[in-house]
Amino acid sequence: MVAQKTREYELIMVLSSEATEEEVAAAVEMVTGLITDAGGEVTESETWGVRRLAFPVMKSNEGNYTQARFTMPPAAVAEFERTLKASPEILRFLVTKV
Repeated sequence: MVAQKTREYELIMVLSSEATEEEVAAAVEMVTGLITDAGGEVTESETWGVRRLAFPVMKSNEGNYTQARFTMPPAAVAEFERTLKASPEILRFLVTKV
């Protein structure tokens, strides 16, 4: 069996500002599950709280920010981003290679 090379990535997500703490925790748990299912591992996770957006997104001026650092095989990142894009509770996200 050939071991897959993993890279380190950072994810910034913006959720609705009306989301409760439980809903934010559920979204973070869902993302963590996606990462581990793809053969990755979350190394760090942080909730930044509600902050003002630079421009309105879906008629919202504020968003609930979360940040996560994780490792994942590069081949799985495209499918991970596609799943995040389809998720209704995530307003915006950005995945960057560290």
